Amino acid sequence: MKKAIVAMAAASVLLAPPLAASGDAGRAQRGDDFQISFTLKSRNGEPVALKNFRFRKLDATCAGGTVVQVRGKLPFIKVNDRNRFSKTLRRPGRKVRVKGRVSDNLQRVKGRIRAQGNFGAAQNCDSGKVAWRAG
Repeated sequence: MKKAIVAMAAASVLLAPPLAASGDAGRAQRGDDFQISFTLKSRNGEPVALKNFRFRKLDATCAGGTVVQVRGKLPFIKVNDRNRFSKTLRRPGRKVRVKGRVSDNLQRVKGRIRAQGNFGAAQNCDSGKVAWRAG
């Protein structure tokens, strides 16, 4: 089985003032390798965004059985009034989708991530829906 590491980064960086005076950093790990990190921003006790959402070592199986490790960053993911979030990062031939929810007390964030497409020389890759939890 062949492994490769492929980077997927957002093309734009948001240059905006902080959304709140305080925020919590979250880290999640699934298995031995897969990792996620982000900062949860809140205003008046309500979650408003996940900032600097980074993931790495997300295994995706490709055509021919090759496994690649996908990594990337989504600079800003808005949290809606129901404490849910969803964001898709699209690049030619590939996409990464992150979705989930923040607990009412802002102590836990859980979600799913899925990477699909062509990463480097590997074609038709899919990580499947990978559940994660922080807090």
